[in-house]
Amino acid sequence: MSGTVLFQTPDSLLDGACMYAAAADAVNDRHPEAWFVVNQLLGMSIELALKAYLQRRGYDDRTLRDLGHNHKKLFDEAVEKGLRYTDGRNFRILMHGQHYKDRLFAYPTIGEFGTIMPWSVRELAHGIIVEVFTDLRGQDALEASRNAPGLSIASTYSRPGMVS
Repeated sequence: MSGTVLFQTPDSLLDGACMYAAAADAVNDRHPEAWFVVNQLLGMSIELALKAYLQRRGYDDRTLRDLGHNHKKLFDEAVEKGLRYTDGRNFRILMHGQHYKDRLFAYPTIGEFGTIMPWSVRELAHGIIVEVFTDLRGQDALEASRNAPGLSIASTYSRPGMVS
């Protein structure tokens, strides 16, 4: 495929976000102790969903590339363009996003660090994906696809105090 240029669209980025979220659900089902892997997959999901939202609002590939893997910058830009802000979203973006940007989930190191539990990151990703999906494709499309992989949380993520 030499010479072929593939362009990302808001829809293709959103589809990728959904697939990464679905992959996180699948890993969580089989390996619930694999926090680093689940968090990396969810980080990709959040990044792609935010980039889909921004691209829909006119951001070009170069600008999105310049924003990189920085969830906080992507989130702040998206909020400026109309994405819903909540303190909870902002806090989870700050905590999870820093480790994602630093590639800690892809290349774990020995030591202690604070992070957000995977169930909370999955809820964060879900909220952003649903909002972006609705923005791009409409409420009717969301209702028709409500149980699609990535649009629904298809795994039970353990929470503190839960008995498995």
